[in-house]
Amino acid sequence: MISSFDQALRLARLTMNMLECDPAAAVSGLPIAAQLKDQVREALEKERLIHIKDPYMILNRDRAHEEWLAEADRANWIYWPRLRDHFLTRLHRPLPEAVVHSVDDVTDRVLGTTENPATTDRFTTKGLVLGYVQSGKTTNYSTLIAKAADVGFKLFIVLSGIHDGLRLQTQKRLHAELVAPESGGPLDAAHRWVAFTANKLRGGDFDPGNVDAAALAGSNPKLMVVKKNVTILKRLLAWLDSLSAETRRTLPVLVIDDEADQATPNTGGNRPAPDSEEAEGQDLGDEADPSTINKLIRTLVNKFGRVCYVAYTATPFATVFIDHRAVDRVAGNDLYPSDFIVDLPKPHGYFGAERIFGRADDDGSEELDVIRYAPDEDVARLVPSKRDPGFVPGLTESMRSAFTDFVLAGAAMAQRGLGEAPASMLIHTSYLTNVQRQLTATVAEDLIASVKDDWRYNRRGSRVEETLHDRWEGDFRRVTKSIDVARDVPFDAIRDHVGPFLEKIEVRQLNSGSEDELDYLREPSLKVVVIGGNRLSRGLTLENLLVSYYVRPAMQYDTLMQMGRWFGYREGYEDLTRIYTTTTLALWFRDLATVEAELREEIARYERERLTPLDFGLRVRTHPSLLPTSRLKMKATDTLQVSFQRELVQTITFPFGDLAWLRHNIETTRGFVSQLGPPQPDGAHRLAWGNVPARAILAFLEAYRMDPAATKVRSDLIRKYIRGQSARGELARWTVAIVERADIDLRLGVIDLGIVGGANANAIERTRIKGQPTLKAIVSASDEAIGLERNRLTGAETSGADFRALRPATEGLLLIYPISRHSGHGGNLKNTREPIFAKPTQGADIIGVALSFPPSESRDFVEYVVGSVGGGA
Repeated sequence: MISSFDQALRLARLTMNMLECDPAAAVSGLPIAAQLKDQVREALEKERLIHIKDPYMILNRDRAHEEWLAEADRANWIYWPRLRDHFLTRLHRPLPEAVVHSVDDVTDRVLGTTENPATTDRFTTKGLVLGYVQSGKTTNYSTLIAKAADVGFKLFIVLSGIHDGLRLQTQKRLHAELVAPESGGPLDAAHRWVAFTANKLRGGDFDPGNVDAAALAGSNPKLMVVKKNVTILKRLLAWLDSLSAETRRTLPVLVIDDEADQATPNTGGNRPAPDSEEAEGQDLGDEADPSTINKLIRTLVNKFGRVCYVAYTATPFATVFIDHRAVDRVAGNDLYPSDFIVDLPKPHGYFGAERIFGRADDDGSEELDVIRYAPDEDVARLVPSKRDPGFVPGLTESMRSAFTDFVLAGAAMAQRGLGEAPASMLIHTSYLTNVQRQLTATVAEDLIASVKDDWRYNRRGSRVEETLHDRWEGDFRRVTKSIDVARDVPFDAIRDHVGPFLEKIEVRQLNSGSEDELDYLREPSLKVVVIGGNRLSRGLTLENLLVSYYVRPAMQYDTLMQMGRWFGYREGYEDLTRIYTTTTLALWFRDLATVEAELREEIARYERERLTPLDFGLRVRTHPSLLPTSRLKMKATDTLQVSFQRELVQTITFPFGDLAWLRHNIETTRGFVSQLGPPQPDGAHRLAWGNVPARAILAFLEAYRMDPAATKVRSDLIRKYIRGQSARGELARWTVAIVERADIDLRLGVIDLGIVGGANANAIERTRIKGQPTLKAIVSASDEAIGLERNRLTGAETSGADFRALRPATEGLLLIYPISRHSGHGGNLKNTREPIFAKPTQGADIIGVALSFPPSESRDFVEYVVGSVGGGA
């Protein structure tokens, strides 16, 4: 009788595919434990309903390119059908058919952008594939490699990060999927893969041994998984130099650059040709070389006459900022993705920044209630404020809570039939290996060993069982019920799984000073607490990451997003995951979810408008505290200013603890409103004013304080835009409205805003996101119809964007929201919400504002960063 959910699901999926039956029929006749049958059937039903949107692609249509892949005869393909079968039937957790279909489609589009290696004499194709952090990019490029081998590419070089851990993980994965004979059935000698990588636990990398480079001319496909390391790349290039010029010209090569924004971009200069315009007036003896790894990768790509270079990353900022014009007389052209950019669809079951942290511009989605906050005093005990050789990290209460959550989550996984699956906890507090080493010892000895002993020998006296019970009943069950009430069980149901899970937990330190490694193929049931720094931040996968404790600050978009090892696939146990971090970092991740969504919307837009990577540069919104990437990778960038037209901006982030700040905004609003004269009611809105001059709006916005932590709602940029537009005759007149309740709520009260005639504004209710200094959206779509002439409305408008489109370019809309300090104390709060103030009597009322901008016939702007191509508007 099968009692493992994974095994049961795999068997049922195979049965359903073989018999072509429905999920219920597939499950009914199998030897599966009764309690699992409904879970397996529901999982299969969900897989049948998966819909994955098409990928967005920007393609350089200007180069001479023949569409050839659609005409290819796939009947004789070997490598992709073999890998496809591996994905569907041989994996420990086989992929749903819809996911495999999506990967099939995306990789067809990427492969089709290059040239046919069977018929094209010379070609160089460069492109970018934009994925999501921890989203399965390896599956995508493994598929691309298999298909490329089927159409005639012979040499495959995978550049896999800068650390041994990621390179080893990638190597083992590709060997298992492509090279190993058991992965999809045996291959005959003529089609067997040749791997030029030493298969060692540590230190294995490109190693040709005594093999002559002439072996590359054979018909078998050759695979190299190579770390982006100067010594290794020089070794590879020296070996390739022994190839004949004819072999280098004719050998079809596919280069996959994984984590392409790391190490690959040029942070140095370029050596111009002596007779070029760039060299004029320069002392060529003092010229700047490209950065070493960039130079070596460019040399590698430019060494071949028939080559396709594909950059893969989830944080493309440094890649799209590469100078598309850059040429070095030794290394050749730089690696800007001049031929295509592909935005992979978000995978089914994927949990990214938006799903976990929400978005700063709010799309109405509900984030998961899995964020828990480490207080400042705990962070001070874990994160050295500077390089301090005497700093010793301490064990904090929030870290104890995080480990308690890990034990509970692991026990619950076992109760759900996933006890044989791996389970991981991440602790990332500092990049300093000495701090990591000390913290590893502390966690192992003072936390894990202590809890194990208490559970074994002193369960009641130490109150360990009581702590686990109260945490499960008070926190976990509430979250589980909000996501899937069918999974909810009392603590008694998981108690017997606590001890076995505790006994299996190990501690491992991942950094340059440790011999520890993660190898889930060798240890498929590993239960581990992983402590590290930079090596945890790129590509490395922590299987079934249940709890993350991350409090290390990072000041760049790409670095911060890559730290998010908790992003990935959590379906079936997303209610058990927890992320411990600071309020500032949570807000930054929320901001970056907005930046990421906007970047992907740009790709979609440019595909619709048939633009190409050489027509435009992806634009990246600026942030008041963070850079998109390191300044050395932004040398070819410029600042682009983009219009606010058709935009809604609203204040949702506030310094709730600064009552003087909040009261200042009330006084500022009171002074502004008192100058507007008596209200001019607009339909249902009694507190509205029309024909307010732009100078009055500018004066109000200059005095009203906006939270400097906000990204989109920045007073200086908004005022600059309004001034520029009003100078051109647009946004010269404004409608102003106080958006109040239709009637008084005695709990929420009223707010005196200086309205001429003595009326008070009926306060409204808005709640804050739990643990964060931010509200959700304060604007309802219908609010943006205030001030519009009735004859402009058709009745078909349903969104704020619809109403914005109807407003004349000469008129703006300013909305004022009087938010009660008592908000959230009326009951019925969602799990991810909390009152603005725990004690309203110790708080202050809040004034939120929103500005709705109409279409514009002129151009004035908000700031973005763009690369050398320039940004679209």
